[in-house]
Amino acid sequence: MAISEEKLKEVIFDQQAELRYLDDEIFIPRETSLVEIPSLASIVIGVRRAGKSTLLMQHLKNEIRREHFPWTYVNFVDERLASFQASQLNDIVKVSVESSANFSEPRVFIF
Repeated sequence: MAISEEKLKEVIFDQQAELRYLDDEIFIPRETSLVEIPSLASIVIGVRRAGKSTLLMQHLKNEIRREHFPWTYVNFVDERLASFQASQLNDIVKVSVESSANFSEPRVFIF
């Protein structure tokens, strides 16, 4: 069974709030950066436990600090998303657009 849109909104808003208050001191700074190509997805691949999520989290927090832009963060490790279906990916974009109504082109970060 698919997750409801209301539950998806709740999870997304909870995760964004958690990310905003996440202490930067728990991360070991990485001396690398991501190359972003506008309008295309950035994908980080690597072996398990190599620091992919940490790198993405640091990148996201740096981007938020440097620029003001609408963003949505979704971490699928969250057990509340266990029933999420691939057919619902557009729902993430819909929630993102609704939550940033005063802006255009919200950026979506999926972990």
